[in-house]
Amino acid sequence: MPPRASSRFTVYLVPGVEDAASAEDVAREIAGFTAMIGGERGVIAERADPERFIANGQGGFRVRCPSRGETLVRPFATALESWRAGGRRALRCPCGQEHDLAALLFEPPAAFARQWLRVVEAGSLDVDATAAEVLDRRWPGWRAIGSRG
Repeated sequence: MPPRASSRFTVYLVPGVEDAASAEDVAREIAGFTAMIGGERGVIAERADPERFIANGQGGFRVRCPSRGETLVRPFATALESWRAGGRRALRCPCGQEHDLAALLFEPPAAFARQWLRVVEAGSLDVDATAAEVLDRRWPGWRAIGSRG
């Protein structure tokens, strides 16, 4: 059965680099800005080992080759399942190159991460400029991923 939409909207704030500041440190620094981020129930620092694939939780996203823009939904799904079973985080693309799964283009956004901030019951994907400044400084290249899962 496919994932079902939920009325709950969660935003995952994911660092853009692996050696970023700890999620706990960033959560403490933006604790005063929770209302600016929109989380009705707060911001929670989370970690996973091994890393986790964070996406919209409903399926229905597009995956494209970073070199040629070709659609890779089916090959990506196969490669993701292989990675989850302990395989390499890579995909042999029809363009002839092998791509790290994290380098693929996702619409809506998705990411592989070992740590993130979960904004519970967020109002939207919008992040206040003050909180965004903290994220820019502590987590260069950070992304916001919305989920109704």
